[in-house]
Amino acid sequence: MLANKRKTVPLISEISEETFESQVPDLLLLFSSWVIYNEDYKFLSKSCSNNLQIGLGLYLYNNVRSKKVIDLLHNMGVSCSYNDIRSLITSLAKNAVKTENHIYVPYGIQSVDQEKKNYIHSSIDNFDLNEETLSGKDTTHSMALVVFQEKLEDLDVDGKIPKESKYSLSMEDVDIPFQKIERYYNPNKRPEPDRLDNLQCSTTEHEYSRKVNFVWRFLRHLDKEKPFLGWTEYHDVLSTSSVKVAQIAYLPFLNNPPTDCDTIYTSMLRLVELAEHLNQHHIIITADLAIYSKAQEILWNKPARLDGKVTLQLGGMHLCLAFLASIGFLYKDSGLYDMLVETEIYAPNTCKQILEGKHYSRSIRSLILTSDALTRLLIDSFYEWMEKEPLDEEVLSHDILQDLKDGKFRKSALDTYLNALNPLFEKMKEFENIGSKSSPTFSYWLSFLDSVNLLLDYQSAERNGSFQLHLKCVFEMLPYLKAGGRHLYAKWVPIYLKDMNQLKLTQPEMYDYLERGNFVVKKTNEKTFNCVASDMALEQSINRDCKSSSGVVGFTRKPTALLRWMMTRHIVGSYSQNFEGV
Repeated sequence: MLANKRKTVPLISEISEETFESQVPDLLLLFSSWVIYNEDYKFLSKSCSNNLQIGLGLYLYNNVRSKKVIDLLHNMGVSCSYNDIRSLITSLAKNAVKTENHIYVPYGIQSVDQEKKNYIHSSIDNFDLNEETLSGKDTTHSMALVVFQEKLEDLDVDGKIPKESKYSLSMEDVDIPFQKIERYYNPNKRPEPDRLDNLQCSTTEHEYSRKVNFVWRFLRHLDKEKPFLGWTEYHDVLSTSSVKVAQIAYLPFLNNPPTDCDTIYTSMLRLVELAEHLNQHHIIITADLAIYSKAQEILWNKPARLDGKVTLQLGGMHLCLAFLASIGFLYKDSGLYDMLVETEIYAPNTCKQILEGKHYSRSIRSLILTSDALTRLLIDSFYEWMEKEPLDEEVLSHDILQDLKDGKFRKSALDTYLNALNPLFEKMKEFENIGSKSSPTFSYWLSFLDSVNLLLDYQSAERNGSFQLHLKCVFEMLPYLKAGGRHLYAKWVPIYLKDMNQLKLTQPEMYDYLERGNFVVKKTNEKTFNCVASDMALEQSINRDCKSSSGVVGFTRKPTALLRWMMTRHIVGSYSQNFEGV
């Protein structure tokens, strides 16, 4: 007997090995029918679609995106057809379009539990397709919106979603209230912020982080033939971050220029409406400087629908890029550019872009490599200087550092080691002070090492989810941003620091939420030292997905297909991920 056509969409959890095993008889029936009754094969393969076939089909659709491959495997009886996949995804999208009170709640986002405090926060950024058109006009420039929430349980779909026979959404489905652009009216007088005071953040984490990085420098110096762990591996061992993995959900694009005040105003309105629908009365929204500055001016005007409901966070990745560009601006003509090019670490044009802060990972790596080389010279000079000074054996002893090198370092014992190394820290400070006074060149490159140490502290704060260390590092970046020609950042960073410090008084629950590490996003539990800034999470999710092989670039410009992709991209990804684990 032929299996009946599926009438509902399978659960994500049903794409599993256990479910497949329970459906083996159907697969045997399919195989035997193919062998014995070859003429019935095509009809049978179109009629039978079990979870294994659907799982494989969605996996191929998400990772390969080849209609020919999917239909070829369908004709072999191991996958559902390409049209079946389209109808499944259309079913998911059509169900998602059904909004409650004109509010779109994406899959995976749950109502806020005041005990669990699973609040949502968001990130907004521009999304540019830059299609090739004859005139160069009419390219896509939209606002992308992503919502993050602590992942309390695995994402799944409603088991009662009816399976649609249609392969795409209709224009009526696309016309949803969420995408309607609200009009923002500029005030007659440009609004101004409150008085700027109390910008500095007092924390002991900054000094502690400096000592931890100081120990790493010395451990790298102990044995030059067998280098110690890299900076990321070292901190991954020591990290005790308790940030929870976040569910990342996409909202439909707002098809309007992203830096337009109407678009920014509408973005904040939609996110506030979503938060209130989920029983949350205040929301943190992250944006890059171009959007952040205009959004702040909108909030200073205190519109009734947003007043007291939004706090803006300056994008951590974009701020770091500005800081990297400032370091490059200050030190590129001192030999830094020549050093990186002549050692053939980077090509000339790449190195130029690195020092302009246009390559995130490469810029950080280049500065770590350079500072590592300079630190080795510094430590060699330090030991030569110490041999001339009457010092205690405790200071000169390498036993503590050797213990750390041998793998005995753990977070639980690190504090003891750091206390024992305090005399070494003090002597290094004394050596640096003497060297700075006697040599301007020494002082100059020491300032370079200080800037790189600040960069490492900032990276540590982001990856560990340490909010207080984050604020302290941002405050210390201000002189570099000003001196490095990043005047807009130097202008708006004090506003950001003021808002964050005032949040403790105005919205203590949201301040505690940020202190628990939710100013960043954790995407996986594979490691502990792996959180990323909210704006980077947006770039690595919706923006990257759109421009990947399974994205929309070169695939479609139809609003119906774009909306269907937007509402189901993370769901199809979950199906694919479950199938990968089989």
